[in-house]
Amino acid sequence: MKKILIDIMKSFGDENTIFCSEADFQFCLAWKIKEKLGNRAEVILEYPQPTEKKINYIDLCVIYDGKKHFIELKYKTKKKEVYCHGVKLELKTHAAQDNGRYDFCADIQRLEKYTEKGSSSYAILLTNDNNYWNEKLPCKQSLGYAFSINEKQKTLHGKLEWKEDFYKNPNYKFRRNKLELKGTYNCEKCWTDYNPGRVPLFKYLMFEILPNQ
Repeated sequence: MKKILIDIMKSFGDENTIFCSEADFQFCLAWKIKEKLGNRAEVILEYPQPTEKKINYIDLCVIYDGKKHFIELKYKTKKKEVYCHGVKLELKTHAAQDNGRYDFCADIQRLEKYTEKGSSSYAILLTNDNNYWNEKLPCKQSLGYAFSINEKQKTLHGKLEWKEDFYKNPNYKFRRNKLELKGTYNCEKCWTDYNPGRVPLFKYLMFEILPNQ
């Protein structure tokens, strides 16, 4: 499955495919996977995973060779005029990169929980915001340092949490759950140019999640 995803992302990049939203990215990726695997695979969007308290939804589930492969996607952009599916539009500025990094790490934790024996899952972040891959001198004292995914940054592993001041501030009401990753994920080796030489430049970070890490 990993090679299939790499090949699809390369084909998107070679064609300089820009998505208008995360949902657009999700749909196009599902379509390409189905094209490649045909009747050998079932591709399901928003696959439900029940928990004790609620139902969580995984962006994509690919059932292939009797195995479930889960895929979680993030699409983070900054403002730029682009052509998307032949239409000129302006990408939104999402900003709040600390929250984006936290959410990506939370995706990894979720996939570690759900990935079944003999299968593999994937967390993918696609962005034209260089604050994700080239965060300038991430400070060890910054609130979200633990979630940094800079391409020259540390690996992600073990307990990840905000600095203490975050939990003391009542204004920070969301993303308060502390995370813990069983696997080790090397940011430096996994950032990949999506559409090299193009403007805006996109890169993507993809981690493979295996069971029982």
